[in-house]
Amino acid sequence: MKQRECLVRPFGVREIQTYAELNKTIKKSYIELNNDEVNSLIKELDESQFRAQQIQNWVFDPHVETWDAMENLPIHIREELSARLPLHPLEINYITDSKNASTQKILFQTQNGYPIESVLMYDQKRTTVCISSQVGCAVDCKFCATASMGFIHNLSTGEMGLSSDSFAAPVKN
Repeated sequence: MKQRECLVRPFGVREIQTYAELNKTIKKSYIELNNDEVNSLIKELDESQFRAQQIQNWVFDPHVETWDAMENLPIHIREELSARLPLHPLEINYITDSKNASTQKILFQTQNGYPIESVLMYDQKRTTVCISSQVGCAVDCKFCATASMGFIHNLSTGEMGLSSDSFAAPVKN
């Protein structure tokens, strides 16, 4: 499948840019790092390797959203990590109210400004999470708003993982 080179104006971007230009601005987030990269980062910070496990505990158990929420990390480490890379690859822009609803939606924004959505659907016998795997769509169905964007790019594994993991933690409005 050939990727379209289209002009886009994502959220918060004033000038129209090509996808290639936007893609240069994307930083890898912490949750997208593999173990070797995490260990290398901790070594670059001149910190003990136990800090890697300490961070992992914050990221994957209580699902913290910011470096500052990691209360047992020294402030200088939190500040340095915050300056180097984002904790998560997506920003939550909007969460629908889930009270008495059969669905709950979360609207995210990617680092390069595109909107993506995840939906939690409740049924009598099961609960289903629907996540995006791409920004835009190449199929071009006439009834679909996403298709009007054209295909922009595939989401990273970190972006897809976070869009589903966001429902694992209690969602707060």
